[in-house]
Amino acid sequence: MGLCSLFLNRTGIIMYKKLIGFKSENIRQQDIAFYVQNYSRSMFSKLGSSNAFGKWLSVGEMDGLRIWLGVPECWMTQNRQHYAEVIYAYTFDLSFNCHPEIWTDTPKTQFKNPNYYFGKYNEIILDIEFIESFGVRLAAWEKEVFYTTGLFNRVKQGSCSEEQNFRCYIALAMFGFSEPEQFFTKNG
Repeated sequence: MGLCSLFLNRTGIIMYKKLIGFKSENIRQQDIAFYVQNYSRSMFSKLGSSNAFGKWLSVGEMDGLRIWLGVPECWMTQNRQHYAEVIYAYTFDLSFNCHPEIWTDTPKTQFKNPNYYFGKYNEIILDIEFIESFGVRLAAWEKEVFYTTGLFNRVKQGSCSEEQNFRCYIALAMFGFSEPEQFFTKNG
């Protein structure tokens, strides 16, 4: 039995779904980040919006990372799976054939931040350097993970409130990170 994900579908109904994701054993964190960067690069037109290719597949820039953490099996259409595998093959220098061996129904990808610090919410701040190490635009993080705008400007100014830090922690957990505290460092 695979892991389950609690997610809100478009009708507002909470559902549990079986997850599917990439196997991450023996894959370095920087290699996963390179995959995520390649996935994101192919989705973003640099003109302020997703390109037609991304819209056709109905994916966003953050989905490359989401796949490592696990996505509901029902989300993983044949086109999305094929696209994810092509980016995987490109990133890891494999043939462009199908690669069923890279998938698991128990994704366990975790990310470790060397600058990690987690204390009271008034003592911490999002670690922008760690977030940028994934190779995805900060605007995509704001839109697809944190559901806000201007967050990273506040972080750079050191003006995030306890409540904002708490919301960011919750948003990271909802996105699929099992250790959202890894995204924080000491404020100041």
